[in-house]
Amino acid sequence: MTALHALMALPFAALLLAAALYVLSLSGHFPAEHRGAALRGVAGIVLMAFTALVVAAAVIGGVIIAWSSLPFAVLVIAAGAGTLAAPLILTNFPDAFVNGRGALIAFAVMAVACSALLFYGAA
Repeated sequence: MTALHALMALPFAALLLAAALYVLSLSGHFPAEHRGAALRGVAGIVLMAFTALVVAAAVIGGVIIAWSSLPFAVLVIAAGAGTLAAPLILTNFPDAFVNGRGALIAFAVMAVACSALLFYGAA
C-alpha cells in the first residue's frame, strides 16, 4: 500500500461514515408519526428526499472513484471501519440535532465533501 492509497482511504472511510450516520438519523424519522414538527410538512418531506438523493449520488460517485483507484483490501477495511463506527459516533450527538433537520443536512454535506476529496485525490 502506498502513501497515496492511505490518504485516499481516509476520505472513502469518512464518506461511508457520513452515509451511515445519515441513514441512521433518517431512519429515526420513520414512520411519519415519529417525526419531529420540523419534518412533518411538505418542506420536511422534500428535505428528506433531496438529502437522500444527494447522499446516494455522493456514495455512488465515491465508490466508483475509490473502486478504480484503491486496492480491494483497502476498500474493504475502509468501508468496514466507516460503517461500523457510525452507531457509536451517532450516540454522542444531542437528540435535538439528530431528530431535527441539522443531522440530515450536515451528514449530506459531509458526504458530498468526502466524495469531492476522493475526486480531487484521484485526479
